[in-house]
Parts: sequence; C-alpha cells; structure tokens
Amino acid sequence: MTLAGKKNPVRLLGQALRCWWRLRDTGAFTWGDAWMNWRQWLWPGRWMMRRAAARLPQLARAELAEPGVYRVTVDPLGVRVYWAGQWNANVYHAIAQECDPGHPHCYTTPPIELDGQGVVVDVGACEGLFACRVLRQGLAARVIAFEPSARTAGYLRRAAEENGVADRLVVEVRAVTARSGRVPWVEGDAPEANRIGADADGANATEVEAVSLDDYCRARGLRLGPWDLIKIDAEGADLDVLRGAERLLREGAPQVAVTTYHVESHAREIWEYLRRVQPAYRFRIKGLWLFGPVRFWGGARLRPVLLQAAVPVERRPPRDGAGSGAGSGHAPCGSGVAEQVQLG
Repeated sequence: MTLAGKKNPVRLLGQALRCWWRLRDTGAFTWGDAWMNWRQWLWPGRWMMRRAAARLPQLARAELAEPGVYRVTVDPLGVRVYWAGQWNANVYHAIAQECDPGHPHCYTTPPIELDGQGVVVDVGACEGLFACRVLRQGLAARVIAFEPSARTAGYLRRAAEENGVADRLVVEVRAVTARSGRVPWVEGDAPEANRIGADADGANATEVEAVSLDDYCRARGLRLGPWDLIKIDAEGADLDVLRGAERLLREGAPQVAVTTYHVESHAREIWEYLRRVQPAYRFRIKGLWLFGPVRFWGGARLRPVLLQAAVPVERRPPRDGAGSGAGSGHAPCGSGVAEQVQLG
C-alpha cells in the first residue's frame, strides 16, 4: 500500500493542537472554532470527496450554458450564478460556505452583523455567489464587487441581472492591493485559481489595473462605518488589501471578514495589524484547512480559515439618517470612530 496523497491523522491532530495553542493569546481562536470542521481535514480525502459529491446536488443544479461555463442554481439561497470551470465535487465548498453558517468559510456569522442598510465591499468577488446572496437576503443595500478577471466579471454581471440585483451591485474590473497602479495577473482554469502575481518563469501573466481601497473610496466620497463590511478572499494578497485600507479601518471601523489560509502566517499577522489600526475591534478566527499538496510525511500544514473583526453591536454609533453611501450612519472621513464607540 502506498502512502502517497494520504493523510497522517496523528500528525494532523498534533498540528491542530499546536495551531490553536499558538493563537490562544489572541483570545479570538476558541477550541470550538478551531475544531468546527475537523472531519474535513482529518478524514481520508476520498471519503470527503464522496461526501461532497453526494451533497453537491442537494445544494445546486448545474446546466451547461456554453462550452466550459455552467449556469448554477443554488436552491437553498434562490441564487443563480455562472461557473467558468469544471463542475465536480471540488466545487462543493464554494457553494456550502454561502449556505451553511456552520462552515468556517462563511463570512456573515457573528461577530459580523449587517442591518441591510449598509455597503459591502467584496474583494475577490469571483462568480458572485456571496455578493448576490447578501443582496437577495437583504443583508446589504449595495455591494461593490472587485474582480480583476474581465471574463469572470462578465459572468458576474450576468448573474446580477438574473438575480434582480444589478441596480445594487457595482462590478469593478480591477485588483485591490496596498497601492494603486498595475500588477501582474494570472488567469487560472477556474475562477478560484485566478491570482495576483506571476509564475516563476513569468509565463501566463498579464497586467491589470489595481487600486487601494483608501484611494477608491476617497475618489468617490465613499465612507464606511461599523455597519458596513469589507469581505476579502484575495488568494494570498489579503494582508496587502488591508494595508491599502488603513485610513478606512482607522477612521470608520468597518467590519472585516478575511481569508487567512492562503498564507500560513496570515492569521496572526492580520490579527496584529487590525488590532493596531483599530483598537475597537473584537475578533474571531474560525476553522482549520489543509491548503496545498497532501502527503503522509510533510506536505500541507493546517492553517486557520477565516478571521472576522467588528465593533460589537452595542458599541456601534446608531444610524443618524444623515450618512452617505447606501445607508446612514457611515462615518465621515477623519471622524475617528474608535473615539465614538465605547471601548469598555
């Protein structure tokens, strides 16, 4: 029997314990949140693929819209999107994370609290399932979706039309980084494989326009406050996105939900950065994930899945009916929301 591609449960259990132990001082990574998806990383991969293959038809129906592109109806959400890639069991988690609040990748679980009047900034919008969901469920009044792939952005616009949310969803075909300019971009075989950067030999890379969130919002007079949300899934550029939003975070304290599994050190680095920039935040870190090749000895290491940051609801300034953007209560530039909330 070969051990190639097989999980080592003893090694993984040790990794899980060490990962939780190293982050325990943050006060954000509870034992329950660390183990919330233990079956996914501990059980044999073939078991989990069979489980995903059996569950996917319960969540979504796919029909070929054009060569290589599927029109997907997610029944529990009543949302329809376009998937430009292979339709197989690997897609299950991209769907499940929007349907199941118990999934560690679900962005809108506590401490995130949306009141339906705010703005959601969706960095790494991909096929648009998250963006369309929050609008269809009445969690936001407006979504600004950043998707650097012109092809994927085109399907996102089609999905917005079919879901009846096109008038409330702005699609920006550009990357989001720490500084505005142009960045190398690699178009993958599927939407989730697109990324900022270049292959080692520079092949397959093009350049796309990039903007920092501070620059984008300043140019449009957009002000984000504690009832708004910045959602980030930037395939490893997540911390750079936040560095480019320092003014927004410091002055307005918008909620943040950001993936941490693309880079092993990101959970702590992002927590430290956000804690320094906005002391009013309270944090939650969720789940563990094997990201990379699986080997019995060596291979991928477990990493936290998602970090959430938000000012507690009872400490948020009430909406005053005079805000800008989609709703009210948006903090004006330079208002210093950290001084307005009760830091306890």
